[in-house]
Amino acid sequence: MQKRVGLARALALDPVVLLFDEPTAGLDPITAGEIADLIVRLKEQKKRAAIVVTHDIHSAKVFADRLVLLQEGSILAQGSFDDLQRSEDPFVVSFLRQDCGSGKGR
Repeated sequence: MQKRVGLARALALDPVVLLFDEPTAGLDPITAGEIADLIVRLKEQKKRAAIVVTHDIHSAKVFADRLVLLQEGSILAQGSFDDLQRSEDPFVVSFLRQDCGSGKGR
């Protein structure tokens, strides 16, 4: 509920760009999915760009048109989710495998 209240306050200012920092952190999967869907609706209805910092690949697949994967402060991979899935970089493969539930996760 706190995340939704914070979002409502930010939207009251009618920003040109929506910035989110770990919007699904600490949420159960159902609520995280609701927040991801809300970000998509805001982008579409308000015609706004959204920049989202997240480790939640499941949600990123829902709301991201383009992803940038950082490692130690440098861009390691960027593009659509499909682009990242085609990467042969060992870190990218491992990151996506761990976060997308292949059984080799945290």
